[in-house]
Amino acid sequence: LSRQFSASQSGELYYAREFKKFHDSGDFPRNSDRNGGNNSVGATYRIDSHKKLGLVLGYAWDRDSTSAPWWAYTGQKATARLNTEFAGLKVHFGLSSYDQRYDDPFPGLTEKRHDQAREFSVNLVREITKKTSIVLSELYVKNRSNLGFFDYTRNIVGLFAIMTL
Repeated sequence: LSRQFSASQSGELYYAREFKKFHDSGDFPRNSDRNGGNNSVGATYRIDSHKKLGLVLGYAWDRDSTSAPWWAYTGQKATARLNTEFAGLKVHFGLSSYDQRYDDPFPGLTEKRHDQAREFSVNLVREITKKTSIVLSELYVKNRSNLGFFDYTRNIVGLFAIMTL
C-alpha cells in the first residue's frame, strides 16, 4: 500500500509471507527443524530532498514460525538508506539494526536465544544503457548473540549485470 504525500515524500505499508524449506545433510542433520514460514509487516518513508539525494527510513516486524520451537522467533528491524548520484554513478548506503528473540531454548540449553544484528551496505550502480546496468555491492553483517556460538560476521561482495527486457 503506497501513498505519495508530496512530490518529494512518499510512504509504503507492506505485508510479506515467505515459505521456507530446509534439507538435512551430513553437516546439518536436523536442518529441516527450520522448515516453516515468515510473516512480516512494515513501513517505509522516503524523502527525496532533490533529484540526486534521498533518504529512506523503515521499520519491520516479523514472525518466523518453524517446525522446531527453538528456531522460531519474533524480530524487529529498523533501516535507513541514503541514495545519491554523482558523476553518472548511483550510490546507495544502508544500515540496519535487527533484534530477534527466539521462542524456546535450544535442546540442552536453559536460556532463550537473543540476537542483535547490525548490517552495513553500499551499492554502486553504473547505467550502461537505459536497459543495462552494472552493480557492485558490499554487505557487512555483525551478529551478536547472548549464546556466543551464534555470534558471527558475514561479508558479501557482489558484482551483477542487470538487463531489463
